[in-house]
Amino acid sequence: QLASTYQQIKQYKKAASIQYLAYKKGFISREKDILALVNLFLYVKSPYKAASLLKQAITQKKMTYSSKNWETLAHAWTMAKEYDKATKALEIASSLSDKGSLYQQLGQIYVEQEQWGMAIRSFNKAFAKGNLKNTGATYLLLGMSYYEQKNNKQARKYFLKAAQFSKNKKAARQWLKYISGPEQKI
Repeated sequence: QLASTYQQIKQYKKAASIQYLAYKKGFISREKDILALVNLFLYVKSPYKAASLLKQAITQKKMTYSSKNWETLAHAWTMAKEYDKATKALEIASSLSDKGSLYQQLGQIYVEQEQWGMAIRSFNKAFAKGNLKNTGATYLLLGMSYYEQKNNKQARKYFLKAAQFSKNKKAARQWLKYISGPEQKI
């Protein structure tokens, strides 16, 4: 009740501290209440605490081992700038999800980290699951990843697919021109 009062008067850090104490003492055990505490920690810009709590709750089976919870954990680790932990959590979330969009997001992270092989693997899993957002951009990133792996044949294949999407046509054609060399026309 005290935590709710603090939330009502917009003293969120105090509310988080009291709720965390209640959690540690075993008074908060329902999944939705634990998730509310995690979200409160994220709101007061304590992402490391949020991530640690959520990881512990999932490990101790106080939270469902679900794609959504692992995705929330990945978000918290990302906010805490713990990118390796975020990537591992997102890999688990992706494997549990029936949509390819999480693998797509994971592939983008791998591209940013220049982990080309992992990016290719993630994008291919994303396409296998389907339900993607911005498919053309994903084809473009997949082509770039193959190019960085020195596989121009596969890179060309995906740049051609990316060129079929109006948003990505220009970039895809530039890549195709680049990998074809100046003497060839596309």
